[in-house]
Amino acid sequence: MAGLSLLDHFSALRDPRQPGKVVYPPPEIMLLVLCATLAGAEDVVEVRHWGRKKLPFLRTMLPCGSGIPSHDTLIDVMQRCDAKI
Repeated sequence: MAGLSLLDHFSALRDPRQPGKVVYPPPEIMLLVLCATLAGAEDVVEVRHWGRKKLPFLRTMLPCGSGIPSHDTLIDVMQRCDAKI
């Protein structure tokens, strides 16, 4: 595993959503949730708020071409994550 970054691990996540309908890729969502949580966000509303303020910072690591997802999208994606991984 030497040499793999955290973003590499995010890229390996399986996305159960229909490929043609994915606007926010899993690595972008996971990066947002991780960074916002480390910065003190306690729920998805705070995650979204933090992400909107820090979008330029997030774009230094991933494109985030569609901006920041809604809190509903964050909830949907996070609920579909396999906690066993």
